[in-house]
Amino acid sequence: MIAARRFIKEIADEGKLTDINSIAAETFGSLALTGIGHGTDKAILLGLSGQQPHLVNPDQAEGIVSDIKTQHKTSLFSEHTIKFNSDKELKFSRRSRLPFHPNGMKFTALDVGKNIINEGIYYSIGGGFVLSESEAESSTQNTPTQSRVVPYPFNSGRELLQLEQSTGLGIPDLVLANEKALKIKEDIYEEIQKLWAAMEACIDRGCAAKGVLPGRLNVTRRAGKIFAP
Repeated sequence: MIAARRFIKEIADEGKLTDINSIAAETFGSLALTGIGHGTDKAILLGLSGQQPHLVNPDQAEGIVSDIKTQHKTSLFSEHTIKFNSDKELKFSRRSRLPFHPNGMKFTALDVGKNIINEGIYYSIGGGFVLSESEAESSTQNTPTQSRVVPYPFNSGRELLQLEQSTGLGIPDLVLANEKALKIKEDIYEEIQKLWAAMEACIDRGCAAKGVLPGRLNVTRRAGKIFAP
């Protein structure tokens, strides 16, 4: 969702949103293999519509996706409507992968003459973080001492546990110190609260919902019955 929205926003920021006549989206590797089961197709459609993960209403999201799939059109950023057949223009390339990360995707925006307005490759690297192709290339060209200097570096769970023992700090303290050094977000605590609020809302919704889970497995929801007094 973040990658799709970012792609459209870049075009909108250049004042070319209304020049778009069609869009093609393609996922690769692991993202393609687990795509439909994990809702990747829905996330992309929502992102093209301008939705954001921490703001979108889950109850409304299903309706947005259903309208796009049945009407074969989408409203980019809720401002510019184009024809979009998700069965044809949203592809899952399960046998191919992009070079930087298994969770890769590519978006292409064309004008009425089939000329490329913009083309972008993005990688979902975990934790809600998305890198563009240029950002991914930059991260592989720089050494850790050049770009990712942290006080407590680790490359495995074993190394993290060793740091915990040698420093006397807990895992949350170690990770927070690294986050502060990287300055990934200006206000780390504010971002943590956003993530936690989204998780809490997901739990509350799951405990209140009844029926069958989305997807093809026809799994009956159980959280509500377990949670009920």
